[in-house]
Amino acid sequence: MRLLGKIVLARRWRCLTYCLMGNHYHLVVQLREPNLSVGMQELNGAYARWFNDRHGRVGHLFESRYWSKTVRHEAHMIGLARYVALNPVRAGVAPTPAQWRWSAHRALIGADPAWIVDVAATLSHFDEDPVRGRARYVDAVSGVEPPRIHGVDVLLAETMAWPERGRAVVRAHRELGYSVAQIAELLRCTDRTVRNWLARVEKGV
Repeated sequence: MRLLGKIVLARRWRCLTYCLMGNHYHLVVQLREPNLSVGMQELNGAYARWFNDRHGRVGHLFESRYWSKTVRHEAHMIGLARYVALNPVRAGVAPTPAQWRWSAHRALIGADPAWIVDVAATLSHFDEDPVRGRARYVDAVSGVEPPRIHGVDVLLAETMAWPERGRAVVRAHRELGYSVAQIAELLRCTDRTVRNWLARVEKGV
């Protein structure tokens, strides 16, 4: 957490949300400069050196290069906020997001100081008014069937925020019952593109 705070300041990132897990972490940042690769190299490199020194080991700590994706629209950001906050709950390490201290969630709901996360920036995606923004964020994260925010189906948006797009499309369509048209509208792509993803997953591509 200290390293992350230093990198956020040094690289002038706006941290929107994060969650540290046992063997990975999620980080959503807004950049002022194209310096994500440099910052991530500094963050992961410094942490690996600290970890190796503390535990008397050598070599790589992270299995592979970090994975990144550009957040292009409001629905994606709203879905990401829910996805990141619920990670410890779905992993079975906390009964609620508020009971996991290693994420931005407690700061976003006002239970902890916001020393890394830009609470106002994150909540502004839910509403321009900070009070309503926080209430809508809580609603989006709390419910199994969360409400629509800005016309966005939060459950669908969160599903499509999964790292593996093909798996996300299959879950949304086959498990949650969303139509190809609904998925395409959220992703701002054509119905044909969604059908191609479904076909690729069926073929194991």
